[in-house]
Amino acid sequence: MYKINNAEVGSAVSVRPSSTALFTVSSIDRFGTIADKRAVDLAVSSPYDFTIRKKESLLNGFFTRVGITEISFPITNPNVSGSTSLLAITWNDGTDHLESFLEFGFFTPSEIAAALETEIRTYDASLAAATVTYGDGGDPFFNFKSNSGTTLLIEPVIQPIAQGYNINQIQMFDMLGFTSKNNGASTSLISYATFFQKYQYFDIVSTLLTGNQNLKDSTTSPIDRNILCRLYIDYENSYNVPASDPLFAPAGTTPITIYRKFPVPKFVQWDVKQPIGQLNFQVYDQDGVLLESFEGYGGMDWKMSMLVSEQ
Repeated sequence: MYKINNAEVGSAVSVRPSSTALFTVSSIDRFGTIADKRAVDLAVSSPYDFTIRKKESLLNGFFTRVGITEISFPITNPNVSGSTSLLAITWNDGTDHLESFLEFGFFTPSEIAAALETEIRTYDASLAAATVTYGDGGDPFFNFKSNSGTTLLIEPVIQPIAQGYNINQIQMFDMLGFTSKNNGASTSLISYATFFQKYQYFDIVSTLLTGNQNLKDSTTSPIDRNILCRLYIDYENSYNVPASDPLFAPAGTTPITIYRKFPVPKFVQWDVKQPIGQLNFQVYDQDGVLLESFEGYGGMDWKMSMLVSEQ
């Protein structure tokens, strides 16, 4: 103790931040060599479900916490693919019904409107002048018009399991902004606001890395997992293109890379005596469905950096 102006002051204590190390991960490391990668079908060897092993431990040291600091994730999964390629359309007051299976691909809202307009016009002579538009007046809505006395009804495919998809997976009906409340048979159908995005977020999971975590993650979603990172599919900065512009392309409606640098990482508890021997990774969408590498759209490899702390 010492005094300044007769006031007692405690002894100074030096405080140093705990030492840290980088632990970097790339999904390409699931292959042993570049020759191994060249030898596989990338539509089958998915970067969304894999295990990384080495002859030695991946990480040794007396560390107690692991946290993700940055991630770079290319999105090459089209927004029209899998369950979102399904759409049912009824016309002539329910007389005619068709379940459409659209070609997989990336579609902006204006592009899918043009594609659906072309398809609907082929259904029946009474629909030859039908129009599908998006962004009328700058608003993010789809507008289906038969421009005749023929009524239209947009519906989800009731039994998607026949095509290999779960009933709870998002379909094009949902991406178009329809529910049972705005979907009565009519010569004009207007959706609710929508950006025509298939993916809202990705959950990156590693059960081997979060196994020591005492404080478990939770969510308002019915599907609850311990996750390393939730990656929201959105531009990091504001996006000011009006919905009426043909170039309006919300995140995920074109191929993009989502890059995030987290100012406050989520730190996972780790046993100080335990090395990291091998790691598994899975990537799930908002429906709790494991991401797929579709034929012709093999998923691109993603990477992330983790901070390992001794305290």
